[in-house]
Amino acid sequence: FEDSKKITESDNQQIFNAVNQLAISGKDGDIKGWNNPQTGNSGLVISKGKENINSKDFLIFDFVITLKSGKVIKQEAKLFLNDHSQWEIVK
Repeated sequence: FEDSKKITESDNQQIFNAVNQLAISGKDGDIKGWNNPQTGNSGLVISKGKENINSKDFLIFDFVITLKSGKVIKQEAKLFLNDHSQWEIVK
């Protein structure tokens, strides 16, 4: 993410918890919010659908992150589960 130095490991854990919950629901347009009282950062993860690239399934999400400073970061990303069942973002 842009300004990724201001996004902590505990923020990332909350973001990926939201991704996991949305991946289970499987509905396009679903939104999951998160808030980290330790850092003051918060955000939304929005499910945008699925895409198959080279026989691999990717989930597409919009991320909206509000930093404690008030700056808002918006980014779309494609994610897939790797061989260790961990989410990876496609650059």
